[in-house]
Amino acid sequence: MLFVYGFAVVAGYQPCFRVMRVSQKDGSLLRQRLAVMLRANVRLGVVRLANGMGARRLARTETFRQAWREVGALQEEARQQVEEEAAAMRRLVENTGVVGTDDSGRQLDQREFAETRKALRWLSTCQMGHYRNGGGRYRSDLLPTVESQFTRDGLPEKHGVELHVSSGGQQWYATRRTVTGLVVRNRRGRATT
Repeated sequence: MLFVYGFAVVAGYQPCFRVMRVSQKDGSLLRQRLAVMLRANVRLGVVRLANGMGARRLARTETFRQAWREVGALQEEARQQVEEEAAAMRRLVENTGVVGTDDSGRQLDQREFAETRKALRWLSTCQMGHYRNGGGRYRSDLLPTVESQFTRDGLPEKHGVELHVSSGGQQWYATRRTVTGLVVRNRRGRATT
């Protein structure tokens, strides 16, 4: 089992170091790599943070100390993101069924709102692709093609998304009423309430 974990750690460092090498063509990255290995201390979660954009940020550092701090910053950002997601989930639970708005005017009960926005953004992406590649027209028959993604986004099978395309195919919008009665609308890539 220890061998498998060791292999996973080594395999986790490889993409990080590869992206660092591609991001910084000049100079040695030995100090940055050493900082990542020592700060991560074979913890796979930290190694994972140092991949992708994290590796690019690490490649921009010039000293061991800067790279050490950057790994710490990546860890702190990940911790904050987890806390924000947990707080959002608490707000969803606490405000379930609550009528009214918060200080900024947003509806308190936000059930299905994020999922609806995600689904409508996907529909918008598909509409843009078909417009560009399909003769400069938005498709009114696109909904059955893309709705399988909606359940993956968290919407029920009977999602209630409505797609409206102008007769000339040059304008479109989509709407969905959430379980709270909030209507989310998307027109040419922007989801609004």
